[in-house]
Parts: sequence; C-alpha cells; structure tokens
Amino acid sequence: MIPPLFRHSIRRRLQRRCGAAHLLLKRLQPVMTRSARRDEPTTPPGAGHRLLAIGASILMGLVASSAAAAECSEASPETFSAFLSIFSTSPAFVLSRTEFPLHERQWADDDWLEDSPAYTERWIARDAYARRPSLQAQAQQSGLTIDVAASTRTSATVELRDHLRFPVRAYHFSMDRGCWRLTDEDVFEHR
Repeated sequence: MIPPLFRHSIRRRLQRRCGAAHLLLKRLQPVMTRSARRDEPTTPPGAGHRLLAIGASILMGLVASSAAAAECSEASPETFSAFLSIFSTSPAFVLSRTEFPLHERQWADDDWLEDSPAYTERWIARDAYARRPSLQAQAQQSGLTIDVAASTRTSATVELRDHLRFPVRAYHFSMDRGCWRLTDEDVFEHR
C-alpha cells in the first residue's frame, strides 16, 4: 500500500505537470486505497500492484514529455537536433508540438497535365494525426531514411526519402518562443 503522504505528493506533482494525468490517477484511486470495510476488497489480490505499475509507467512517459516540452524558452531556445531526436520517437511529444489543424499539401507527379493543380490541400485534425506512427516507425516500416534537408535558426525541413533518395514526405518546422513546432507537411506521390 502506498503511504497517504506520498500518494498525495504524487497526485499534486502530476496535476501540476500534466493536466490530463490526474484523470488517470482518479481511475487508479480504488487501487491506491483500501476499502473501509475489510470484507469488501476493492481489487483481486495482486491486481493493484500490476495496475499501479502500468499506470505509473504511463504517467512517467507523460511527465517526461511535458518536462521536455517545458525545457525550451526564448531565453534558452532548444536545438533542432535535440528536438528532432524526441520528436521522431515520442507520439505524445509530437502531439504537444504540432499546430492543429495541420496543413498538408499532397503533390502529384502529374506535370504533363497542363491544367492540373500543383497540389491539393487538406487540414488534419489532432485525433486523426494521433493515429499515425512516429517518424522513426514510419521510416522503419517503409524502408525510408530521415534527412534534415534545410535548417536555420527559425525554420527547418525534415524529409523522409526512399531508396532512390526521392522525398516521400516533408515536415516543416518553425521556432516559436524558443520551442520547435511542426507547422505543415508535404506528401509526394511519384508515379
């Protein structure tokens, strides 16, 4: 059983760090406390410890993402390489650092059609974007490489390239108050 003082300390810290984490703690409340009546157990034996361990690992991931998000400021802007290493692997961090709705341009290799538009646009909502795999997972699943195509102090472009070095997808980032954010992306269809 978790001592009450420690339990309240954890709860306060998590409520300050991540707004949604306290919801998970509310769900874990029956596991973290014992029933007033001894003849009415709250969970089966051993289930509380497993559930608590799972919940704690999820919360640690949220806290790590929020702590990494809080490390940048105008006084000490984050480097793009440090940002990209977290952004390419952590879906929670991606969602915290993306401007939604995300602007996506789809480019078709139809330059032989004179009257076709150069690209089509669409706007991606947060919940639809959350279902996508991380940048690293996309690269591994499709055999693509991650390439920083351009980088300045205030903007950067990262491309996923195929085995022939053609760009398949391009991510455009900009610096906002010392923190890097994904602002839009391009999808290239090679026919």
